[in-house]
Amino acid sequence: MDEPTPIRREHDSPFLYLEVQPTPGRAPRLDLELATTHAALDSYSSQHAPTGLLAHRIRRGDLGALDDLVRALVTVAPDEARDVGYVYGSIVAELLREPPLLAPLSAWLARCLADDGIPPGVRTGLAKAIASEPRIPPEPTLDALFASRLVDDPTCAAYFGGSQRSLERLPLARMIAVANAALPGDWNPALAAAARALGRLARPAVTAELQAMLEVVRDDDNRRCLLDALARHTAPPASGADDDDYDAPPPSDSGVPIGQGLVFDTETDAWPNRHDHLLRRLADLVAPALDEVLFEEVSHVESDDDDDDDDADPDQLRDAYRLRAFLPDCTFEIVAGDRSDWLDVPAVIGLLNTLCEALDLEVRFVALPTDSQDAHVIAAPAHTILRALADGSLVLAEGDAAAAASGRAYEHAALDAIQARRR
Repeated sequence: MDEPTPIRREHDSPFLYLEVQPTPGRAPRLDLELATTHAALDSYSSQHAPTGLLAHRIRRGDLGALDDLVRALVTVAPDEARDVGYVYGSIVAELLREPPLLAPLSAWLARCLADDGIPPGVRTGLAKAIASEPRIPPEPTLDALFASRLVDDPTCAAYFGGSQRSLERLPLARMIAVANAALPGDWNPALAAAARALGRLARPAVTAELQAMLEVVRDDDNRRCLLDALARHTAPPASGADDDDYDAPPPSDSGVPIGQGLVFDTETDAWPNRHDHLLRRLADLVAPALDEVLFEEVSHVESDDDDDDDDADPDQLRDAYRLRAFLPDCTFEIVAGDRSDWLDVPAVIGLLNTLCEALDLEVRFVALPTDSQDAHVIAAPAHTILRALADGSLVLAEGDAAAAASGRAYEHAALDAIQARRR
């Protein structure tokens, strides 16, 4: 079994670090082409640029990354097109949740979906991935794009039905097509939007338009759903009620930011574990201090069959994850945990603190106690954490505190460190 990178802790410090030295120079993989096959995107490929590089460049304002993506997408084979489009669409969908990127990415997507040089399957995959992300804020260009004929009816239904978006400006024929694209028996918010639009028309027009819709909406449950929605939206609104409100889907994010900290489940129930996403979210707590860092997780070999080693990438370990942190002039690489579905939180904290130490930053990361399998990690200036530990206003997770020292000795070490700084 590959041994995890050793964790170190100075005798007078509660902070975890890793025994690792950086590889100097720019990582060659940062200059490789983007992957254009489902296999390379679905697992790991040392022959392509890190999957996270695209989002990293765009977040830093390098919109030339989108031109590189288009050049890669036009080369995708037809039998790979939908899968590859969906993977890159999911990356773009995540970025669309960030307000500064909403307008430029919406405009880029509109150009892509109208570009006949990009395989149709890729364009379909891009649209489907974005339609499946309900947390993208409203944006007129994006709404108009998904209402247009560049997007098929099921994808239009998914986009408008999964969020607080309105179909009211669509022609009736398009509303009907979207309603028929809904899965039979499912409550479809698109129907509610259509009914709301009809409910605002004059009463004779409501009757005529409703009759037209009922004649062509095929599924019985969706017909009843349409009638119920129409009744609800034509009824006088209750005092103080917002006529445009309906129940939005619950948030699906696995972690809840709390101030300068993050609470997250340490069991992922997934493969791979996506340590790189956790590292990025934690690094964002101290933005922009670690904005230059690109994180990557190299998943272990998925199968227990030794014969499958021939299909694995040479960088992949059989029984552990590799975690990497690419900086402009060097790369840190560690071996983290095992191949279970539990995140290696000490390794993640240790890597972040090692980066902060190498970059001469004052901030540090520590874990706080929880009464569940959740982890609660906070970031703050080191002297602030030490002072809080010394006066008892902050307590570390049991394993972390015990590893450094015990009882009063720990407090004395923290106080000594504070006094040393003052001298």
